[in-house]
Amino acid sequence: MARKKKKRLSDPLDAPVDSIELLWEWCRLGWKYRGLNSLPRAKRKEYGERVKYEMDLIISKDFVDYFLVLSDVVRAAKDRGVAVGPARGSAAASLVCYLTRITEVDPLQFPLMLFERFIDPNRHDLPDVDLDFEDERRDEVRQIMVDKYGDDRVGNIGTFTRYRGKNAIIDVARVFSIPPYEVARAKEFMLERSGGDSRFDASIMDTVEMFPEVKEVFDKYPDLYKSIELEGNYKAFGVHAAGLVIGAEPLWNYVATYSKSNVGKNHNTVKVLSVDKFDGEHLGLMKLDALGLSTMGMIARALRMVGMTLDDLYDIPLDDAETLQAFNDGDVIGIFQFEGRTMKMVCEELKPETFMDLAAVNALARPGPFHSGSTAEYIAIRRGQKEADVIHPIVSKICEATEGQIIYQEQILKITRDVGQFPWTHAAAIRKIISARKGESAFNAMWDEFKVGAASIDIDEHTAMEIWKRMATAGTYAFNIAHCVSYSMLGFWAMWLKVHYPLEFYAAQLHKAADEEKKVAIMRDMHSEKFGRMYDVLPPDPQESSETWVPVAGGVRAGWLQLPGVGELRAEDITALATSGELETWADLEKVKGLGVKTVEKVEEFCGLADPFGINEIRDQTNAIKAAIRSGALPGLPYPHNVSDEIPYEAKRWRGVLLARIRDLDLHDLFEDHRARVGEDLDPDTIKDPHLKESLNVYSEDVAGRLTIKLSRYDYQRFMADIWDAKTGHDYILADVFKWPNSGKNVTARRIWVIDPD
Repeated sequence: MARKKKKRLSDPLDAPVDSIELLWEWCRLGWKYRGLNSLPRAKRKEYGERVKYEMDLIISKDFVDYFLVLSDVVRAAKDRGVAVGPARGSAAASLVCYLTRITEVDPLQFPLMLFERFIDPNRHDLPDVDLDFEDERRDEVRQIMVDKYGDDRVGNIGTFTRYRGKNAIIDVARVFSIPPYEVARAKEFMLERSGGDSRFDASIMDTVEMFPEVKEVFDKYPDLYKSIELEGNYKAFGVHAAGLVIGAEPLWNYVATYSKSNVGKNHNTVKVLSVDKFDGEHLGLMKLDALGLSTMGMIARALRMVGMTLDDLYDIPLDDAETLQAFNDGDVIGIFQFEGRTMKMVCEELKPETFMDLAAVNALARPGPFHSGSTAEYIAIRRGQKEADVIHPIVSKICEATEGQIIYQEQILKITRDVGQFPWTHAAAIRKIISARKGESAFNAMWDEFKVGAASIDIDEHTAMEIWKRMATAGTYAFNIAHCVSYSMLGFWAMWLKVHYPLEFYAAQLHKAADEEKKVAIMRDMHSEKFGRMYDVLPPDPQESSETWVPVAGGVRAGWLQLPGVGELRAEDITALATSGELETWADLEKVKGLGVKTVEKVEEFCGLADPFGINEIRDQTNAIKAAIRSGALPGLPYPHNVSDEIPYEAKRWRGVLLARIRDLDLHDLFEDHRARVGEDLDPDTIKDPHLKESLNVYSEDVAGRLTIKLSRYDYQRFMADIWDAKTGHDYILADVFKWPNSGKNVTARRIWVIDPD
């Protein structure tokens, strides 16, 4: 890949220097490194004014050393070839971060980004900078810090874990010698709630009360009731692998520290603080969140296979037509942030044509805008099916790139500035008040100021109120554009590799895939008729394989790590055997210590299977069930003549019959959901049939993809026994379904049948 030669930033000076002057010098070097001298004069002036503005704020808040440390560490990692993500969160809005190579996002290319979202002029705590490193080399980042600042001054933040439903039951059962199989029965029904749920620490109690099967186990072993008291309490102290800290003095001068062995891929011994990140900041320690991201590991692995450098990656143009077309087509399996069901759906409906469309997909696919109808409205405006409301030219200008809609937090901040004439101190406060629902008095106090500011630029009160209402609505779901841009860039890089170097992409993805389900999804994507791909997925071969997946002519081949019963150490031994030329047939594996005759027989049997990785399992089982229905072996069942891809997103009714493998069950309580959503109890007298309070989402997968089949609160009771007897990941649901006009691609079942494919 052709690219221009770049000048590197110089190494930090050895002699003591003035920190402010050093940061200015690194910005000047970064100016040349980023090629800003080639910009037109007016543009150079804009960049120069932005650098001065940011530096003045950084200096006034005494953040200079923090930026120097971040730049020093990240530059050293990048120069070693450690893959680092473009940015994460609001740090992408900083030009100083871009010039000093902390980030790879030029914020002036994205006008909606606001530096004040990164460093609030009204706050004096350090900005929060999170960075994504390739997961397999994150230990090197820590070592860079140790080499620079000393082993006694670099450590990890501690973490504190609590007892939750399942682990509380497990520990109580272990202490009181309750049989594991009995506990397994109770765990199957355990309610799982998010941290924001008001009943988060009461899942055991509610599960016992809700399911007679669980109560039966608890009554049989009364000691299990002790787990109810245990839930919510602290369980253990651990290591925050990403939370690295640096102290100006040895860490033990601040707080007690502990030595923890076998941390990370390289099994390091690290110093761990006996406090969490908030107390660490209070003590004055400098923190860097060095996050290990498997997607960066995948990208780095693919780059090495292709022969590209990090600079080649960072130079990929964000207007590459083939890459954008792949997003437009919805070809998003294996693409960071975009392969989720909702993201895929929004991507397919929005049909992104530019990079900023990808950022919009990231914002619109979140629960707030998606379930409120804002996403559907945005798509309708994009398609020309609806006109965007025009309230005032200032708002239209700010929302010009987003179909006239407010979808980013930064747009709210900009409107408060340009319409309400708020200073930055008030602009930041209004976003928090709106999004956090701080109360009517605080809300109204801000409205009065907004009204006065709007009047000062000749905007009447009625128009100002319309703008205010629009902001208030959007404030409950608007997302950070800097984060959307950063993560869209990661997704773009992954898609660029998938389009231009597909075999290297798939080999790297299969190596990094966290579980078998994801591996199978990637393998199926390699055989996608929809996108015209028919790449081979080949089993390990004693003559051609290496340690893990590698690209070969027409496909990818599995390696030693993909053999049944073979882990990392055994794979290294097999690699050594192959390198020595002693591995010609599977029988030669017996030369490897720990691999006996039986294991080798299993290996040979596995590699001889027609479908060793289960790529076609759902297809084959679906065809078998269909044949049984057609032949009368499963009498009385409707024939499944639809697949998930046929469910229309458009606002219209639809009916069909689907057959899908059950992945997971998600129980909802009408009253709990209302309480978690608005913070208030729902009056049963306002609800028809309040005794029918439970509904169920059945997360499933058919031959075309994933889908959600909902059992409404009126139908759940009828099918409760059947559906909870189903084995997730094994049994199938046959469902006669319909779709409400405004429910996206989600369907509701009229009737269901659970089928065991065996």
